[in-house]
Amino acid sequence: MDRTTVSSSYHHIEAHIKGLLMKGVDSLWAMTWQQKLMLILGLGFFIRLYVVLNAATIATDSPLYIELARNFAEGDYYGGLNIIRPPLYPAMISLVSYIVGDLELAGRVVSLVFGTLVIWASFYLGRFIYNERAGIISALFVALHPYMTRFSGEVLTEGLYYFLVTTATLLGLKAVLTRSTRLMFFAGLFCALAYLTKPGGIGFLVLITSLALFHEPGRIREDWKRRLIVLGSGWAVFVILALPYIFFLYEETGAVAIKGKFVSSVFASKEAFPVSMNVKKFLEHFPESFSYPFFLTFLYGVYRRGREGFTLVERYLLFILAAWWIVYFLTLPSRRYLVHLMPMALVMAAAGFVYVEQWIEERFKQKARVIISVLILVTSAIQLPRAMVSLHAHRLPEKKAGLWIKDNVGTEAVIMSHKPIIAYYAEGRYVRIYGGDVMRYIIRNAKKDGAVFFAGYPSKLRKRIRDFDEERARFLEVVKSFDGTDGRKFVLYRVIGGARG
Repeated sequence: MDRTTVSSSYHHIEAHIKGLLMKGVDSLWAMTWQQKLMLILGLGFFIRLYVVLNAATIATDSPLYIELARNFAEGDYYGGLNIIRPPLYPAMISLVSYIVGDLELAGRVVSLVFGTLVIWASFYLGRFIYNERAGIISALFVALHPYMTRFSGEVLTEGLYYFLVTTATLLGLKAVLTRSTRLMFFAGLFCALAYLTKPGGIGFLVLITSLALFHEPGRIREDWKRRLIVLGSGWAVFVILALPYIFFLYEETGAVAIKGKFVSSVFASKEAFPVSMNVKKFLEHFPESFSYPFFLTFLYGVYRRGREGFTLVERYLLFILAAWWIVYFLTLPSRRYLVHLMPMALVMAAAGFVYVEQWIEERFKQKARVIISVLILVTSAIQLPRAMVSLHAHRLPEKKAGLWIKDNVGTEAVIMSHKPIIAYYAEGRYVRIYGGDVMRYIIRNAKKDGAVFFAGYPSKLRKRIRDFDEERARFLEVVKSFDGTDGRKFVLYRVIGGARG
């Protein structure tokens, strides 16, 4: 076969491949918005399902949710209540556990379902603020967002909370603009459910209320009664649903509080606001909470919309976002909590991406669809490896240690450690390491609480217990060590020796 024939065959194959790619791109662009949304929902669901199926261990807060859910499942409803963790998520875990038969899996399933449904909610928010095009991009960004994807596979409240606050925001904004009693009722309903998931849920109703009170201020005198009726419908349903839990908090704490672990001195003490630390953490976690590609489109979207002039509903959305960002800034921001706002903030990122699309369409004409499709694929390729991870793989030695205790010692063992993960897998009782940074006092407390085992990473124990190396042999006996993927060893000790005052 001569070179001419080979070259002709190569060009023929190349043209055929290009033709198939163009046909695929045209098919995607020809879809209705409903078809595109279903495709994105399916993509988001299977990405999150992968995370669920490949989870290595649970998060630090997960054992408490599972314990509360077990109480609900066993009919101990009062035992399912907790002053720090509201009851909705544990209650949902207990219900789903009747279907899947396992509380940990049930917790992940709840997160999976609602972590997928937030894609749908983000689409409708984007469509309401802008149009269907921005809504589809917003849904896609939420589907691919690495941290929302991870939290949607956890035994944590995040997946459920994302959906509830995004839906509450959508309904609340619509209710404010239309003065709809019915929409405000449902906004209050979703805020109540969000509050029963995380106490911060009440903040969304407070912000929506402030918008409703001052919307079109020139008309306040003539329609103040209507405003009160509209707001009354939202607050009435909120109070009805939240009151039993608030009453429980009152019984347990002796005070009327919306959050059991709230400390009022946080807002009264200047020492609670180390501004330099907050600035550093906020500047680190704020762009990270978007993920950097989406943060860039968010900045561009805000810049372009600001130049052209924000619409009223855009200003209202930015007000809600900015209010929460200020709260998180003042209370030591973390990526986990900043991500709560992403289903709403990514609507602005979608607006930025639409501007990029329009520029590509004007610049490249016929090739625009292919270039935009490639850009979306590149964005997906960047995000997916960071999203589809094995959750808490670095804590796998703690799980192995817990299972070893369960298999070789039995259940009900009392274990002192920094995290409750080992005790959860051992089906034992967790005792937190406390008593300062001196070994003698820590072991005294361990014995007082009946701890048989002491566990931890020696590298961390040395940092937190100043005389760990000197006193370890006196108070602890090595039982077994477990290697981690990061090279660290997790060591299980037996508590021995005396530890008097």
